[in-house]
Amino acid sequence: MVNIGDLAPTFNLKSHDNQDIYLNKYLGQKKILLFFYIYSFTEG
Repeated sequence: MVNIGDLAPTFNLKSHDNQDIYLNKYLGQKKILLFFYIYSFTEG
């Protein structure tokens, strides 16, 4: 479980133009806000 103030675990994802984005590339260089939509792309 990740708590407020914890460092995010290293992960990567695809951008809107299908490029790989790696979180650890930006750590310590930029401020990062992670946002999660629990019910995105689900029915109901």
